[in-house]
Amino acid sequence: MNVLVLMERRLAARYVCDSRGRLLHLRGFGLAEAPRFHLVRTPLGNLWRLRADVPRETAIRLATLAGRESPLDESNVAPEREVFIRRVLEEHAPIVAEYAGPILGFPPSPDDVPSPRAEIRALQPGDSSSLHPDLAAGGFDAERLALPDCLGAWQTGQVVAVCHTAFASDTGVSEADVTTARPHRRHGHASALLQAWCRTVRSSGGEPLASANWNDEGVREMAQELGLERLGEDRSWL
Repeated sequence: MNVLVLMERRLAARYVCDSRGRLLHLRGFGLAEAPRFHLVRTPLGNLWRLRADVPRETAIRLATLAGRESPLDESNVAPEREVFIRRVLEEHAPIVAEYAGPILGFPPSPDDVPSPRAEIRALQPGDSSSLHPDLAAGGFDAERLALPDCLGAWQTGQVVAVCHTAFASDTGVSEADVTTARPHRRHGHASALLQAWCRTVRSSGGEPLASANWNDEGVREMAQELGLERLGEDRSWL
């Protein structure tokens, strides 16, 4: 699938939009606020979305900057016009949060990774009573365990890590959300879960993707271990 088409479907899976294609809120668990501006760069070109409350003049200026931005390649990690994008946004309202990170695709057959001392299996809402306290405190409950393709890593009768599809939609694109209880991190649970989740998504005809913050060293190491490919890059500002 063409990477631009894939990214279009990913954006459609991620956000609920109004009749103009403007962002209203994120899909998935809860109604999280959408960013004011989301720029996706790929080697074939760029895509962008604006939140519904961004004024028309501000939207035109941001779209012009995004349209002139260079496609993604190995030499330009940061957008050339990022300073100007930030300036336009700050003229509208202060930037309160921002995000930058790669969009990752899975290889046709992910490399086998060492299995942790845990059992990987599908989770059901009734498994919420077995969640590690870190996961329960982080918002995992019976409702969240009912999300699509929800898998868990079990160790000594306890769920120590969870992976599920973050944004449920009919676009055919699925994006992973994986969380590991703090005491069990760096033990291989997340890698094993992502590998199993990828197979589950593909078995139903979906296209699996993952994303990560550029500052998350652990995720970068895991991506390298699984042979994930950088398909694009997210930049968003709230």
